[in-house]
Amino acid sequence: MKTIAIVGAGPGLGRSIARRFGTGGHRVAVLGRTPENLDRLTAELRALDITTRGYRADVTRPSALTDALHDADSDLGGIDVLVYNPAHAKLPSIPADRITPDDVRSEVEQKVLGAVTAVNTVLPGMLKRGRGSLLFTVGSSALYPVPTISAVGIASAGLRSYALSLHHALAPQGVHVGVAVIDLFISRGDGEADPDHIAERLYEFHRGDSGAEMKIGHLREPRP
Repeated sequence: MKTIAIVGAGPGLGRSIARRFGTGGHRVAVLGRTPENLDRLTAELRALDITTRGYRADVTRPSALTDALHDADSDLGGIDVLVYNPAHAKLPSIPADRITPDDVRSEVEQKVLGAVTAVNTVLPGMLKRGRGSLLFTVGSSALYPVPTISAVGIASAGLRSYALSLHHALAPQGVHVGVAVIDLFISRGDGEADPDHIAERLYEFHRGDSGAEMKIGHLREPRP
């Protein structure tokens, strides 16, 4: 049995990813900032006979994130799959001509530096075993400018670039790296936008050999 660690396991997409991989035979470590969300999610997963543990972690605190992933590795066995799924409860709407260095720094800490910390923690074990998956989720602002959330876009583009660079570096070593670009508003019960549907696509992406990038949604570049 393999183990998946989901960083950013909230009640939306993170929950659906946990359920899909768990029912697919994975032990599940869920990491998030809110103890109440973790408690609800782990209780739900255990009711489905999924082996799971919850770990409180803030991706902007490297030592706490590293400790949580080490604990998950120790409690549930070596981490075979990492899903890095940072998300906002509400996207910060700041026009490009008004963002400050602090706005950008906050987004980069969450999306890029947190991802680097998580990868550096779990990757040595994957390389030792000669297998593993590193999966990242980003919004469509990683591909084209969305002026009202420009700080988010700067960091999302950085995370996408990091993931694609990792793919080239690690594919020869047996570690699959993929980034899912999600260009829609996630909404339960709404077809392609349903988090369960997206989780299924991620599960197939993990199991398949479809390259380093998967696009979910319309991905039509907005007109200037």
